[in-house]
Amino acid sequence: MCVAAGILLITVGTDFVQRKGFDAAPFVTGLPYALLATNLLYINQFPDRSADTAAGKLHWVARLDVRQARWVYALIVLLAYVWLLAGVLLGWIPVFALLACLALPLSVRAAFLLFRHAAQPQHLGEAIKLTIGAMLVHGALLSLGLILG
Repeated sequence: MCVAAGILLITVGTDFVQRKGFDAAPFVTGLPYALLATNLLYINQFPDRSADTAAGKLHWVARLDVRQARWVYALIVLLAYVWLLAGVLLGWIPVFALLACLALPLSVRAAFLLFRHAAQPQHLGEAIKLTIGAMLVHGALLSLGLILG
């Protein structure tokens, strides 16, 4: 979650510099993207799991059993999209921000592939590419939604 916090800090900090004050909007809109970016780094730990474990690099993928570690990816996806939906339903962000949900099928497909191949990291290339795509599409469509809103 430190990765998500760091990426979110970029959004909140950039807004602070421009407005010369804090606002909830950058936090609300930035958190789903930060979570999807976190998932990119997270899924990239699966191919290095054995080497990292042997080297004593005990990130979450190395600490958890592979069957458990893959659930963290799905949970992060769920949190990202639930937060986005909640932000719209609570009126924090415009309804057009839901355009970013069009990236959800990419995240779901990546999660499906991770569940299937978590123990076979050589087969995770497509899941990693889909994770990158989900993050980029989400960010672009969220930006468009905010402009339209």
